[in-house]
Amino acid sequence: MRASLFLTVLLSVCITPITYGQCGQNYDREVRRIVKASEKLPHEKTRIVFAGSSTFRLWDNMAESFPEYEVVNAGIGGSCFDDLYRYKDGLISGTKPDILVIYEGDNDIVHVKEDGNQRAVFDIHSDAWKLMNWIQNTHPNLPVFLLSPKPSPSRWEHLAKYKAVNRQLQGLAEAYNYHFMDCWPWLTDNNGQVDSKLFVSDMLHLNAEGNGRLGHYISESIRNSYLDELTLDAFVDQWHLAAATADSAGYFGAFYNEQSIFQGTDGGEYWTAGEFLAWAAPTSEEKALGPLRPSNAIGTEKEIRYGSMNG
Repeated sequence: MRASLFLTVLLSVCITPITYGQCGQNYDREVRRIVKASEKLPHEKTRIVFAGSSTFRLWDNMAESFPEYEVVNAGIGGSCFDDLYRYKDGLISGTKPDILVIYEGDNDIVHVKEDGNQRAVFDIHSDAWKLMNWIQNTHPNLPVFLLSPKPSPSRWEHLAKYKAVNRQLQGLAEAYNYHFMDCWPWLTDNNGQVDSKLFVSDMLHLNAEGNGRLGHYISESIRNSYLDELTLDAFVDQWHLAAATADSAGYFGAFYNEQSIFQGTDGGEYWTAGEFLAWAAPTSEEKALGPLRPSNAIGTEKEIRYGSMNG
């Protein structure tokens, strides 16, 4: 009888499917562990905090993919957007990121609510919006990279919902001027089919090769975003220098063509580049005196808004 009972229990355990997506659990202990671990780091390099679900949590060698940064793995298995919002003070504020990478939505998509229904795309978007809004209000200068919920063989049946959620998240990232990283091209083949060789046996979580590929592209995306900002900063610095030194060729050479629009801080300042050049050109008397005088120097009476000079 005892042996029969033991066998029955054993069989029930073996045939019970392993489930993921346990949104709404108590993660207090995990959050405390993550915050304490982050506090022990010296923070001598730029710190990246990876907050999200088990795709991050199970990435054991995450730091190896980002050697130029100090890495905090703040992933919690089974978490959803509302969990990250619930623990935002610890997982985001408490870990003190210089760069924040978020991976949520994977569990939201398959989560079954108490009424037996899955979470709607609208509800997932609403939870993500609440989190993004809080981050922007409390950490306005924090660079945020939102990683799309990944494709996986075990959840391929939810393909349409994944695509719908990713579209919503991309729009949300753009609305807050955050960076959206679509990982689907990284993990699928030329036919758009998920590459099963990148996953462990559960066909949900990435193996070492999959994590390596994910890390490469995330690192590349972060690096490119900063290169873009540095390029823009250098361009604006040179443009301001041309204005300060009355370098007409350097200043007006920054415009795409004479039809490019210059808009100043005053709403009434709306000129084409050609009109602005004509206004700033020296008079015949000034030409006789030599170079353009600083009092009439180009740009000293106007400030540009980025994007207005490329047409």
